[in-house]
Amino acid sequence: MTSREAAEAFGADARCDAAVFERWNAAPSQRLPLLQPAASGGLELAAADWGFSKPGGGGPRPINARSETAPRSGFFSAAWRRGRAALPVTGFFEWQAPQADAAPPLFGGDASAARKTPWLIERADGRPFALAALRNEAGFCVLTTAPNAAVARIHDRMPVVLDRAALERWLDPRAEPDALRPLMRPCPAEDLRFTRVADAVNAPANEGPAAAEPRAEPVAGATFAAPAA
Repeated sequence: MTSREAAEAFGADARCDAAVFERWNAAPSQRLPLLQPAASGGLELAAADWGFSKPGGGGPRPINARSETAPRSGFFSAAWRRGRAALPVTGFFEWQAPQADAAPPLFGGDASAARKTPWLIERADGRPFALAALRNEAGFCVLTTAPNAAVARIHDRMPVVLDRAALERWLDPRAEPDALRPLMRPCPAEDLRFTRVADAVNAPANEGPAAAEPRAEPVAGATFAAPAA
């Protein structure tokens, strides 16, 4: 998505270079656009490094944080109170682990594959959406939660997807931090679609549309959630 598309989709002022928006295969440590409250009111899109660490650097740089424990974690609690942000995306990737030989392939996944199968997960209507995040001076991380019934067939966690109302609450500086914990839930499976994509996405060096080239037709989230035949 371009900077203009992101600004229009989220009603935010773009205050970072357009290049940070044009990612097909974003990877940790890269600079990405982040939605956050603007000092003058409203929302802004500002560049931030994907990787959260203590101010001044040093130590681990997690790219994700468990939403169940972040509010009380010594590492993330300050950001939960004063550094709530959101990552604007058009989709995210998850990788399906190789299945046992006796298990049927999962919508085009190869049961005999020796490596994980990449899936692109988007909104069913194809529109941009936002993932809950925490930021500090050093960078940001994405908050995760338990998976919905569809994502659970691929992975045991998923990003916290914020709908418009939840996004407004999450980014409201006046919101009571403890009251925001109910937002940390999996989005409905029927709100998503799943597309098997090329293995090129496995390498962060691969960028451009070819990195997410479809290998099969998209599968609706409700269908994906159903047990394989």
